[in-house]
Amino acid sequence: MDIILGSSSPRRKKILGSLFSNFSIIHPSADETILAGETPEQYAARISRLKADAIIASLAPVESEKLVITADTIVTINGEILGKPADIDDAVTMLKKLSGKTHGVITSMTVAHLNNNDTKVITQSEKTAVTFKKMNVDEIIHYLSLIDYSDKAGSYAFQEHRGLIIDKISGSATNVIGFPLTLFFSILVEMGLPELIC
Repeated sequence: MDIILGSSSPRRKKILGSLFSNFSIIHPSADETILAGETPEQYAARISRLKADAIIASLAPVESEKLVITADTIVTINGEILGKPADIDDAVTMLKKLSGKTHGVITSMTVAHLNNNDTKVITQSEKTAVTFKKMNVDEIIHYLSLIDYSDKAGSYAFQEHRGLIIDKISGSATNVIGFPLTLFFSILVEMGLPELIC
C-alpha cells in the first residue's frame, strides 16, 4: 500500500515517520478562508477534508492501493480561530490573548483508503485543552525569538521551549503537535485496517 501524507508540516512528517518507514508527501492546495457562521470544529474538519479531496483528485485514476492522510490543526479561544500569524506583531497579539488562559487545540484528521474504484474517507477530530502561563510582552517576545512561529497556528510550538509558556494540558500531546496518534489509530481500525498499526 502506498501511504501519502498530505502536509507540509515537519512535525506531522516526523510522527508519521515513527510509524512507517516509507511514505510520500504531497502538499495539498485548499482555500482556508473561514466561512460565515462556521464553528472552529466545523472549520478544521472542512479544511482537512478539502485537503484530502484535492489529493484524491490529483491521483485519479488510482492504479494501486493508497492511504491518504491529511489534517488541519487550529487554536481557538472564546470561539475565535487563531491561525498562523501574519507577522511578529500578529504573533505577539495572539500570545497576549492566550496568556494566563485555557484555550483549545483542535486537529481534524482525514484518512482516505483508495483501492481500485473503492474509496472510503473518514474525518474525525480531537480537542486538547492547553493552559498558558501568565506572560508579559517581554516574555512573549523572548519566546517568539526562540522558535519559528510563522507556520504555527496560534503562534506557538508545543514541542519547543514549552516550559516557558505552558502551564498544563488536558488531553493528547500529539494532537497539539498536529498529528493525534490515538485518533489516527482509531480511524484505521474503523476503516478495517488494524494491521497497519501492528
